[in-house]
Amino acid sequence: MSSYRTKIKPASELAKLIKRFKVQGKKVVLSHGSFDVIHHGHFYYLNEAKKHGDIHVVSVVSDLFIKKGLARPIFNQKMRLGSIASLNSVDYVVLCDNTGPWDLIKQLKPDIYVKGEDSMAQLENPKSGVSKDKRTIESVGGTFSLTKAIPIHSIDISNSFNRGLSQEAASFVNSFRKKYNVADMIIEVEKLKKMKVLVIGETIIDEYRYVAPLGKPAKSHVISAQYLQKEEFAGGISACANHIASIVGQVDMVTYLGSKNSKENFIRKKLKSNVRPYFFYCPDQPTIVKRRFVDHAYFSKFFEEYEFNKNYLPLDVEKRVASFLNSKSKHYDLVLVVDYGHGFLSKKLIDIIISKAKFLAVNTQTNSGNAGFNYITKYPKADYVCVDETEARLALQDETGNIDAILKKLHRNLKTKYMIITMARRGAIGYDGNGSLKVVPSLATQITDTVGSGDAFLSISAPCAAAGFPAEFVSFLGSIASAIAVDIIGNKTSVEREEIFRRIGYLLE
Repeated sequence: MSSYRTKIKPASELAKLIKRFKVQGKKVVLSHGSFDVIHHGHFYYLNEAKKHGDIHVVSVVSDLFIKKGLARPIFNQKMRLGSIASLNSVDYVVLCDNTGPWDLIKQLKPDIYVKGEDSMAQLENPKSGVSKDKRTIESVGGTFSLTKAIPIHSIDISNSFNRGLSQEAASFVNSFRKKYNVADMIIEVEKLKKMKVLVIGETIIDEYRYVAPLGKPAKSHVISAQYLQKEEFAGGISACANHIASIVGQVDMVTYLGSKNSKENFIRKKLKSNVRPYFFYCPDQPTIVKRRFVDHAYFSKFFEEYEFNKNYLPLDVEKRVASFLNSKSKHYDLVLVVDYGHGFLSKKLIDIIISKAKFLAVNTQTNSGNAGFNYITKYPKADYVCVDETEARLALQDETGNIDAILKKLHRNLKTKYMIITMARRGAIGYDGNGSLKVVPSLATQITDTVGSGDAFLSISAPCAAAGFPAEFVSFLGSIASAIAVDIIGNKTSVEREEIFRRIGYLLE
């Protein structure tokens, strides 16, 4: 093959190829693994597997389904796919969106599925993954085969290094664990289950369209691509509601949908059981869709498009929302506003929220659909403000000033109790008006997709701030949430309480 990249195929395309190979009388072999830290054991296993047939397909577990440690995988799926595809013993590579190859086996129907002989002991347990592998391949008429293996494991190699944190983050964690212990932190977070939260903002459908690049057309200066498949996620305030619902008792959500293709049923199915939505409909408008076109093999984004209406709510709809907020806002322990700047939150609604909320947490997002028109200064008062560095600088029209000074000035101008500015790879800096600034370095060990990471930070940190947790504690938990979120494609899943606790334990024990 001319390039290792041509070996990387989506499952749908590979299934068609395998059918042709079988018609030609060729045997197709499937191997499966994470293949994170590539080592001699992997080379040996794949070379041996190739000997079992004519066409060797390797299934590589996606980043989302590797759960072997905080810093795993060390290499993202794009790098792991490329590494395996570059081997001469491999003919095709496919991404596996599960911990095991079961769905792929059913779709591809290989003749032989090969595991290393070190998996033999697991066959004695009918509930093990290997036993399920065997049952699945036999269910499609294939053969389960064991081959010689060298007992080396990526997890053992990766554990010989640090936790995957930067030197700055590791130093922070060492200092933080002297002040807080795991048990006490978990007890405090568990107390949030009693909290009742109202979230307000635009619902956004995040659509990912996966394509295969074809190259440049002869007569146009553009890139052409083959459409493969799409995924849709409930994003915007719906994603925030799901994040918060993992740590609090009840979440009510106020948002608007378009009367055209509202997506209400889809959104309802994506919401957690303790999220209760209040939908307000806008006539002659669509529900907001943000559509991203993505290289299926390397998760590189080509471009995105917005499907939305920039106008504010019609007056009759605004009146109904205002009536709800006037009567209900005061009954919540926390009101969280995520203002995406797409016409939902007018000055009238903002004034009501500010006057009625017991504890108000706010983010105003700067994005390509509102650039220059959606600053945090729209909210003259809030108890907790969380914005990123660009949003903070735009609010003060200060492109180059010291970030510490910007934080203190915004904190004062907005009359807020506590404010955090997130700074991507540089972490987050917080200030409560008392004492020094609190800096928490980024706790992310790898980045798959940054979409929604800021929402996750705010969603988990806001209830902590409302509960009166120490400033550094709030920033730490927000940073953990963000680190989890950047390892998730879009808003495919939410940040879960169990994963937060697991990371607290991993970092502090």
